[in-house]
Amino acid sequence: HASIKCAPFEMLYGRKCRALIYWDQVGERVIEGPEMIEIRTDLSYVEEPDAILDRQDRVMRKKTIPFVKILWRNHPEREATWETEES
Repeated sequence: HASIKCAPFEMLYGRKCRALIYWDQVGERVIEGPEMIEIRTDLSYVEEPDAILDRQDRVMRKKTIPFVKILWRNHPEREATWETEES
């Protein structure tokens, strides 16, 4: 960027970079929150439902299947899935 006499950030965003510097005490890391994470040997985890967003009945020839749209914990609403009500 020496040929255009401009820093890469300034070229992309049209202004100089304003870096915020923050100093903090270094210490032991602690997981805080209402629930601790369960560590499994096979590196898997369990998805937990957070809310039911919608309900629908899908009608087959002789049977009606109830479905619910589930919002999973730690996922955005666009990733909600339709599941059978029994599962």
